[in-house]
Amino acid sequence: MRFLRSIENCHSSQIGAVLKLLVPGILNFHQAVVSRLAANMASRKIEVLLTLPPEEVQELLSKDDLLGIQRSLIDLKLVKRHETLVSLLNKLSVQHYRLNPIEFEQRRTVNPEHIKTLKVNKKWYLSQIQARYDDVNVAKETAELLSRLEYNEMISFMSSSSFNKSCLKDCLRLGLRTNGKEEESDIAKASADCLVKDVTSVVSRIAQPQQVSNTSDPTYKNRLHALYENEDFSNLLCSLAQCTPIFLECACDKSKKLSVNNWGEFLIFGAVCLEYVSFLHRTKSTIAKVHTVDIFLTAASSIFKQSPVCDLLGDETNRSWYCSAVTSIYALVETLLRNDVPLPSVPNYLNEVTQNADVSGVGEACHCLYTLVTWMHLQKGVNRTKMPRFLFEKVKSLVISFSRVATANSYVLVPLVAWKTGWRPENVNGTQVGALPMEVLQEIDVLEEYIFRVTLLGWTSRQQFEETWMCLLSVLCRPTTEELDSVEFNEAAHTSASAIKAISSLLLQTLTCSEPGNPNLFDCVHVSRHEAVPTDNICIKKLKAVQERMQSQCEQSCDMCNKEAMLNIFKPRNFEKYSHKYGYGQISVKYFLIVTGGKDSEDHCIASEVYRSRKKMLEESGLDVNSCLQFLIDYFTQLMKPQSKTHLMVLHEAVRSALIISDLFTDKAQFSWLLDVFLDMSKLHTVEDELLHQYLIAGICKAVAVLSPELEVYEQAKKMLSLYLKSPYLSSRIASLYGLLYILEGCKLSNITIGGMSEEMHVVVPLAVEYVQFNLNVNNVLKKSQEHSSLVWSLAFYLLENVEDKNLDQNFVDTTISTAFNVLAEKSSDLLHTAITKGLERLLVVKSTNYLEKFGKQYLKLALEMMKHENPSIALLGTQLLLSYMYTDCINQLQSSQYLTNAQINPDQLVQTIEKMSSIFERIKKGYVYEVEILCSVLPVVLEDFFSPSDILTKVIGEFLSSQQPHPKLLSRVVFQLFQSAILKDQLPLLQDWVVFSLSNFTQSFSIGMATWCLTCFFLSASANPWLRSYFPYVQTRVGRYEYEDKTMLCIAGADFYRNLSSETQRNTFVENFRKAKDQPDTPYNDLLLSL
Repeated sequence: MRFLRSIENCHSSQIGAVLKLLVPGILNFHQAVVSRLAANMASRKIEVLLTLPPEEVQELLSKDDLLGIQRSLIDLKLVKRHETLVSLLNKLSVQHYRLNPIEFEQRRTVNPEHIKTLKVNKKWYLSQIQARYDDVNVAKETAELLSRLEYNEMISFMSSSSFNKSCLKDCLRLGLRTNGKEEESDIAKASADCLVKDVTSVVSRIAQPQQVSNTSDPTYKNRLHALYENEDFSNLLCSLAQCTPIFLECACDKSKKLSVNNWGEFLIFGAVCLEYVSFLHRTKSTIAKVHTVDIFLTAASSIFKQSPVCDLLGDETNRSWYCSAVTSIYALVETLLRNDVPLPSVPNYLNEVTQNADVSGVGEACHCLYTLVTWMHLQKGVNRTKMPRFLFEKVKSLVISFSRVATANSYVLVPLVAWKTGWRPENVNGTQVGALPMEVLQEIDVLEEYIFRVTLLGWTSRQQFEETWMCLLSVLCRPTTEELDSVEFNEAAHTSASAIKAISSLLLQTLTCSEPGNPNLFDCVHVSRHEAVPTDNICIKKLKAVQERMQSQCEQSCDMCNKEAMLNIFKPRNFEKYSHKYGYGQISVKYFLIVTGGKDSEDHCIASEVYRSRKKMLEESGLDVNSCLQFLIDYFTQLMKPQSKTHLMVLHEAVRSALIISDLFTDKAQFSWLLDVFLDMSKLHTVEDELLHQYLIAGICKAVAVLSPELEVYEQAKKMLSLYLKSPYLSSRIASLYGLLYILEGCKLSNITIGGMSEEMHVVVPLAVEYVQFNLNVNNVLKKSQEHSSLVWSLAFYLLENVEDKNLDQNFVDTTISTAFNVLAEKSSDLLHTAITKGLERLLVVKSTNYLEKFGKQYLKLALEMMKHENPSIALLGTQLLLSYMYTDCINQLQSSQYLTNAQINPDQLVQTIEKMSSIFERIKKGYVYEVEILCSVLPVVLEDFFSPSDILTKVIGEFLSSQQPHPKLLSRVVFQLFQSAILKDQLPLLQDWVVFSLSNFTQSFSIGMATWCLTCFFLSASANPWLRSYFPYVQTRVGRYEYEDKTMLCIAGADFYRNLSSETQRNTFVENFRKAKDQPDTPYNDLLLSL
């Protein structure tokens, strides 16, 4: 800005030099305000030139310089943005230089003779891609265009220097969606290969030999800065950083058929990403944009959390990269905390215990990591700073990944409190220090910080798991004598309780199907108590396909979309399970029965699949979890004996731990132990100790569900449940509800009474029904607890689904369902309402015959009301419910062969179905863009399932052409796919008739831009030319625009449509309609007629 002001009043003899400086240099500046000021100044300078004689003008600005300015405006696509400037430049060119003016896009004329001879084939299609593959604004559409090509052709385009690498992200996403079950799709393979090649290219450009980014070597630092300041390099780096997380996520998923063979290069790329972000913060006067930081941190965290990369980081050859990455993330955190509480000041204890000069650089990196982990400890592992949460999570992931490397792991695990006590390790090997002795760990402050660090970082090998296990056991099993005074005894109890808690957490990290011990990859197993929805008829199969497509589209949408609202009833999950954290009900009774051999493993059962995956994972890791469990069982048995006089704090933690590790049990004997010990303890400890009894009741019920013991034990469990379901202590009620659900599932799985209830069911069902009836009362005070309310509804839905109506109270079903509808009518948008909606939807699908007849109208009314909700998450829930209603309501018609051939159906039913579809079209008019994207992704499938093209064509096109339609671009894809469906059913003549006889509506009712686009969309949709149809994704983006390429495309598509008309009458009507409109000013219709 200052620069522009300084040259604004320059001498007239410098006008030419100023113009060359402004155009294109400053005119192409990324800030719009600067670009606009530059354009205004250039325009004023040209106006001055226009007042001068030709000879003087040519002295100030040579002809070659003017040609250069013209070329740069065209090459940089600045003509449209600065039309006023270009107009003045054209005037100058004509008056003083006799040069041809720059032609504006909208003034270019179509060449009809060229279109007449144009062959729309693969060669033409390739030329169209080549003309547009550098435009990041149509990256998603470019990916679709490329997907129609063969592998070698895709690679050729993607490897071009003109190809915008930002498109790779969309190519990867599209390719991974289209991956087949047997083989990898060409676009997935091509985009992955191109990404790997470009990563290799980036790595090869780094100065060698590599040094730590904060090196004092000026030569290396200058070379590195010159590279990072290079615009082409930084743009490429940013584009690849956006692609990398997508690629690695799928490369680690064996079902995606992608693999990584060059982890070393990705390691360097990840370090470069962190170096680049650190460079931006060091060299810029302001902090880099948060979005940019997030891109590079996301890429780096996705790379470094991979175990092969962590293994490579520990190699001597990669030590400098490791140090550089660590110091870069440390510098970034310091910058992000610039206006917050700074990082803690921690002495470098490593310098005190090693004098090895070879590890000085690594020592600094280890100290940086130690400081960051200490900072995490002060934050208690959660974000308490002003740093954005999404950045904090990436930083935390990177700190964990770097701290797991053997180079720093042993040092980082040492608590700060231990150093402060004066302890120093005796055996030091470089940066690796020895384990803490038992007497140091017995200090409660040292132990708690050690537990935090172990829990935060996990373990990296079987050996480290066993060493951590033994370290905690040494604290747990230390001798306690009766001579201890009360203070020492309490401290010892606190230490033991903390150790038990840590051991439970250690074992719980094996409850996964991914990599045990790696917190960055840990995904706790959850097996729902609900069976998978049967898909034994075509109606439910179609519904499943639609629901899965909705969920897939939701996951691809922007972060505004509440993904929890898109729960899929075909992917069972406990209704009360809102988060992915561990808790009660984590594992189903069916899973326990399969693991313990009480039930045969089934091929397509979710519980069986999880069991097989986890068994394979444990075998590969070599962990002997069963031995650990057996030790704890023996230890807890001793603690829980009445004569042991165990401290209450330790006893509580032991009972809690026993309940947790029971999710890892693999033998019925272990559940028998749990049942016996917990029953004995429930008799010994007073009912007032509800902190203890909440765990006892949950454990007893879990064991009863797995073991199916004598009826007397069920009666004991019922007695305890009856007591604690009335407790004023909410946690006891919640534990009891989970206990009820455990027993109900166990009774259902062991029930052999056909059409009736077993004796065990008769014991617990009345208790469950009574509790549900009482707690669904609108005025119940416990409604304020969302967790309790969710559990009550989960219990209610489980009873409704798995117990025959005749075995429940007379009004239970009607009352419960009516209450659910009343609660949802309140139009709240919390997670409880999502759970209730999903419960109702599952009942509708699983028990469609009964529920449609009794509650069908209420279901339909609820779905339609929810779709009108202003909250898009609620509206999407309503759409899912409506679709489930429609598919189950039409189950007989959808399964009939007559309906499958799309023959004529009952007119009344057709009208009713169209009315239901109208609600989706209404939502499309009111919805947000991402919401409409989700709806339009499933709409073509739903329309094809319920209607023949002739029945729904008018409705869909009417919605598309409606003047109130804010999303014509998205709806055009629905029209295109509807036309495609009609063509496959040999209904092309019907489409041609409709288009031909509707032409006058387009030419008379729309603006010229919209008319041109709509006509092109319809001509393409009705085309039989595969290359022309493949070009539709790009045409879709041109909505409402009227430029040279839009007019040309109209003529190409219109000429193709005309040539394929089946009758002379259609051709005459086609020509006549455009002939009436050809004389309208500034329209392309005359060009179209001349192109026929």
